[in-house]
Amino acid sequence: MENHSPVLSAGKFIVIACDLLSTFARFRLPLAKEMIRRGYRLRVIGSRVDSQAEMEILACGIDVEVVSMDRTGLNLLADLAYWRKLRSRLVELKPDVLFAYQAKAAVYSSLAAASVPNCKRHVLFPGLGFLFSESASTKKRFLRRFAVLLYRRAFREIDTAFFQNTEDVKTLEAYRVFNPSVNRIVVNGSGVPLDEFAFCPSASEPIRFTMATRLLRTKGVYHFAEAAKELKAKHGDCVQFDLLGPVDSNPSAVSAEAVAQWHDAGYLTYHGSVHDVRPYLRQTSVFVLPSFYMEGTPRSILEAMSMGRAIITSNSRGCRDTVSDGVNGYLVKPQSTASLIEAMTRFIEKPELIAQMGKSSRKMAEEKYDVNDVVSQMLGSMGL
Repeated sequence: MENHSPVLSAGKFIVIACDLLSTFARFRLPLAKEMIRRGYRLRVIGSRVDSQAEMEILACGIDVEVVSMDRTGLNLLADLAYWRKLRSRLVELKPDVLFAYQAKAAVYSSLAAASVPNCKRHVLFPGLGFLFSESASTKKRFLRRFAVLLYRRAFREIDTAFFQNTEDVKTLEAYRVFNPSVNRIVVNGSGVPLDEFAFCPSASEPIRFTMATRLLRTKGVYHFAEAAKELKAKHGDCVQFDLLGPVDSNPSAVSAEAVAQWHDAGYLTYHGSVHDVRPYLRQTSVFVLPSFYMEGTPRSILEAMSMGRAIITSNSRGCRDTVSDGVNGYLVKPQSTASLIEAMTRFIEKPELIAQMGKSSRKMAEEKYDVNDVVSQMLGSMGL
């Protein structure tokens, strides 16, 4: 649903450009609500209609507009058309501030906002994703070089670049993306609303391992399925494996047919894409994300930590920051089913670790990942 109504209320005007409205509603509403509380006017420009997310956003007093784009396609003409539409809208809207995130939305809205006089541009990099992951693929190396050229053009003179881990900063600095004047800030992920994701005792009978993610190979979905198959055969009804998340159009997507096969074989249960993960986390013993994707800081892990769940995740970028190994969970070797099985087996053999490490997760969430602290840091860095 497009909304081109004029912005009438007083205060500085902020446009937030993103890809999916659903991810904005889930991850960025605390930031947007605090902007409104501080007296700013907001409009979110997303790329796809999502009626449920739109209603949730509108209920917060935020205007919503859709400018369509091809999220994962490589059609340069389509991308240029998206940029032209964004530029036309931003020139018409005349925002004082642009806040952008998610690769295509961030690139093309930053380029478009350069045509708006005195518009401050702030970009969040919540992970560098598929193109910046390690690969010997000739195609990926070519696409990465092209992406770097776009990044340099779009982000060289922005005002602030927010990151969720220091490794991402170093990567883009190595590619000489920013001018020295660009303020580079590392924040503790997206943060998590501690009250919404309240602590509750961990489930321990059966021991339930839950993975919630987009269904991508690089998120470690195949390793989770392989571990589930082996451990289910060994331990039977004493263990349960739950997989949540949407099928994706990303080049590394896991097929719906593969997931259905795992589900039908009975060694894991696939629950599909869920709007509210909390009911599943309440039944969870250990949250698992064996990702080797170029993560920022996975919000799914933070939600599980806040609810007091022990964590198994990869010793890889973004993920490793959420686990103190042996304290609130275990770090496993990336792309290693054997390492994942070993970590899961520790909880099966010593189930008392589930509650013990879950309490440590909640403590870490309170000390490090409170969304209010993250929002305050970001708004302060933007001068808002």
